[in-house]
Amino acid sequence: MRIELQDIEEAMVFLEKNKLWTNIQKINITLKGSQLKKIKFSTKANNLIKLKKIIRSAKILDQITFTVDEYKSNNSKIFKQIKTQGWLKKPLIIRSSCIEEDTSKRSNAGEFLSVGNIVGIDNIRLAIEEVIKSYKKSNLKNEIFIQEYLRNVKVSGVVFTRDINNNSPYYKINYDDNSGFSDSITSGRSCLDKVFYCHRLYKKKLNNFQEKIIKLCEELEKIFECDSLDIEFVITKNNILYLLQVRPLVIKHLK
Repeated sequence: MRIELQDIEEAMVFLEKNKLWTNIQKINITLKGSQLKKIKFSTKANNLIKLKKIIRSAKILDQITFTVDEYKSNNSKIFKQIKTQGWLKKPLIIRSSCIEEDTSKRSNAGEFLSVGNIVGIDNIRLAIEEVIKSYKKSNLKNEIFIQEYLRNVKVSGVVFTRDINNNSPYYKINYDDNSGFSDSITSGRSCLDKVFYCHRLYKKKLNNFQEKIIKLCEELEKIFECDSLDIEFVITKNNILYLLQVRPLVIKHLK
């Protein structure tokens, strides 16, 4: 007998419900998620699209993604998507996703504009055009993507999966648990940011939000087959962890 199930918990429920515990040695259970899917780095928007289908340790917000070319040639279609999504009266963030933004050789973090807490069609239009203007090179393949703007933020920040200065094996979490903004660390606005270090070989469970962040790091390292990552995250007041971005970490010193 062969059964395909999603995870261990589902397998246990199935066996209990069907009274199959006594015959468990005769059953070949295959967990669908046991073979972790690997992906390659792409643009910021495409990384999130691909990860949303497979990641388990964090949530990823829904998004509407389009290229500069698509916006210029038929922006009415994009605004129709926004309306269909029910986002016209909700606070949104208009985010850059430039082809040159995240590469393994150079980080262009902060080079391109993202505009948050935008409400209404006219403001959305203006924000999209501001993001496009921030792209220094005119490439019609550059992307823009739109997500709901996260509120009720408990913790926001960035984690490096290695020390960026000397490549030492530490997770470094730079976070803000005071301002309530989702971008206080990445924008450089935070005056009360904190830093937490954890050695990669430390395996004891952490009794705080850092445990969730480390689990997210470990999962992303396996997915991208890379242990040098730059990850942006938010934890809301109801303790939901959101992944906002992941890109290669450009280290100053090679291993």
